[in-house]
Amino acid sequence: MSSLSKKTKIIIGIIVLVIIIGGVKFFARGQAGPFSGTMFDLFDRGGKWKCTWEQKTSDLNAQGNIFISGKKFKSETISSSGSITLAAQALSDGEFFYAWTSLAPIGIRTDLSELKKEAQKNTPQTGELGKDYTFDCQPWKVDDAAFTIPMDIVFSPVPPQE
Repeated sequence: MSSLSKKTKIIIGIIVLVIIIGGVKFFARGQAGPFSGTMFDLFDRGGKWKCTWEQKTSDLNAQGNIFISGKKFKSETISSSGSITLAAQALSDGEFFYAWTSLAPIGIRTDLSELKKEAQKNTPQTGELGKDYTFDCQPWKVDDAAFTIPMDIVFSPVPPQE
């Protein structure tokens, strides 16, 4: 009977360990503060967050805010190189990805799942989406207006890549 008791204790110990490890991973995933990964890792994180990021190189300074609510997200980025400054925005309703810049009232619309596949291949079409960043994330009180597709931008569909 004592060996059964020992087996039971081992099984209970393993179950407790799995619960603790799973809980730590779950809560770490949802904590405020630094988060490292690709933009898609950040979007897949879920929750309600406002995250900031910054990238500085000898040629480019870029910084941005990303607002997340569940499967929806919006990104606002300011990039500068020399005397040129560009504002870019992107948003997703969880199904489609929309992107546009301050250069003209036109933008692109593409299937989000297709874009994720391309980002994993790290193709030129996906730009920096597959690159790792460090984000500083804080809880955010959702403003649904942030996820409104602008009516003054003409979006053209991007055909799937072959």
